[in-house]
Amino acid sequence: MSGIITGPYFKKYFDYPAPLELGTMVAILEVGAFITSVAAGRVGDWIGRKGTLFIGAVVFTVGGAIQTFTTGFWTMIVGRLVSGFGVGLLSTIVPIYQSEISPPNHRGALACMEFTGNIIGYSSSVWTDYFCSFIESDLSWRIPLFVQCVIGFILAAGSLVMPESPRWLIDTGKDADGMKALADLHGGDLNHPIAIAEFKEIKDKVYEEVNVTYLPP
Repeated sequence: MSGIITGPYFKKYFDYPAPLELGTMVAILEVGAFITSVAAGRVGDWIGRKGTLFIGAVVFTVGGAIQTFTTGFWTMIVGRLVSGFGVGLLSTIVPIYQSEISPPNHRGALACMEFTGNIIGYSSSVWTDYFCSFIESDLSWRIPLFVQCVIGFILAAGSLVMPESPRWLIDTGKDADGMKALADLHGGDLNHPIAIAEFKEIKDKVYEEVNVTYLPP
């Protein structure tokens, strides 16, 4: 966004917005992200990690579309806020989902990959802003905003074919589905020893959490 708001066509379209207006356009996304990040954990427990990922991606895509086809300042604010709702859901649920489907010995590396992906995504957005700045029309800022929709759509579509978190399935009493999800993560073999061991480990942890007792100090 920082590369877009400095463009001459963006400034002209929004009638040369004041610093306060520009700051609001940028910061309002974080407000939306804060709101949904607080509720994301509960939503993930209610509809599942996969469902939360899908909703977050769809909301982010809708927000990007509103920004892309904005007709004025307030429409842009709404679009940024909606995108923020998606960001809050995704930034909270993705690490949880990752940790629950990744093998223990690869969990740290996969967590690092998420942050690496964030950096690559940010770098790509900066270069997209730069190359689009040479376009002599409103497309110089609408195209970078539309890229959000493409990325969000890919994530939403991908979430439909991803396995549900085995931990969430077992935690909600869907043991058979949880075992199948674990088997799918190990080549689809229901008798895979690692899948069976992970199922038992998750089942034991869920049992401990449900039946935990607190000793008085």
